Parts: sequence; structure tokens; C-alpha cells
Amino acid sequence: MTMRQLLSQNPMTFNELLDLFEAYVSTIGGPINKGHDMLREEIGAGEHAALGHIFGVACDAEDMAKRLCQIRAARNTGTDVTITLTQIEHCQLDTAIPDVIDLLGDTSSMLDLLSGGFDSGSIDPDQPAIAATLRLLGRALRGADQIEVPALMMADRKIRAAVAAVREAERQAALQMGEAA
Repeated sequence: MTMRQLLSQNPMTFNELLDLFEAYVSTIGGPINKGHDMLREEIGAGEHAALGHIFGVACDAEDMAKRLCQIRAARNTGTDVTITLTQIEHCQLDTAIPDVIDLLGDTSSMLDLLSGGFDSGSIDPDQPAIAATLRLLGRALRGADQIEVPALMMADRKIRAAVAAVREAERQAALQMGEAA
């Protein structure tokens, strides 16, 4: 991979960032070693302190590539989850998540309205089980506002950001292809 290709990438996840850095590190060893060998030929067969510094950078690059593998292994032990969605799956979630959030809120409001039927006389006050059921259901749905709804909203934001980033990367790639032509 060329340096230009590396610079045009837009990593979205930590693993993609590690991939990008690992690809960069793997590209610098060859040119450094070639430059080292060329300088060695010019200076002579003996080792020179400057050549040692140059070769040291190539060795550091190899060590960094190994360290990146260790970081990736440690990082990926149960911390991140990566999912892949088809365009159809994304479209389904794009409407389903907001709809579920609205459904929970609307249902909670409806249960509050129904439980108020005791005060208005539209529900028989001699049916305490109905009132208790309505209050319990309303309380459970209001509790969803604290945990489940924020989780769904976070997932929705992350999916939307990821899709926007993919579309932007495609747009940038198209622009670069247009410039190259």
C-alpha cells in the first residue's frame, strides 16, 4: 500500500486505526533498509554510527508492529463489538429504533391516561387489580426512559454516525478518483 493510499483512509474503529498504523509501520522498513544498504555501499563495508541509527529505526518499526499485535489482542478481549449491516438492515433499523423509542413513550402516556380513568369514573373503582396493573405497566415503561431508551438512542446515534462516515469516505474517494482522472 502506498503512503497516499494510507493517508486517504478514514479509520472508524480502534481496530481500523491499528490496521492503518500497522500498514504504515510495515511500509517504512523496506525504504529504510534500502537507504541503509545504499549508504553502507557509499561509506564502505564497515558499520558506521549513522547507519546504526538508520537501521535502528527499521528495527523499531518491526518492534512497533509486534506491539500493535499485542495491543490489538488485549483490546479485543471482550471489549469491542463490531457489527456489519447490509443496506437493507440499516434501512430497517433506521426507522425501527426511533419507532420503538416513540412506541415506549406513547404507551407510557396511554397507560397514564388509562390509570387516570379511575378519577374520571370511566374505570370501575372496585377493580383495584386493573389500576395496579396500569400503574405497574406505566412505571415499567417510564423506567425504560432511564435505561433502555438511552441505550437505543446511543445505538441509533452510533449507527447514523458510522453510515455518515462511510458515505463521506465514499464521497472523498470519488473526489480523489475524479482528480486523478
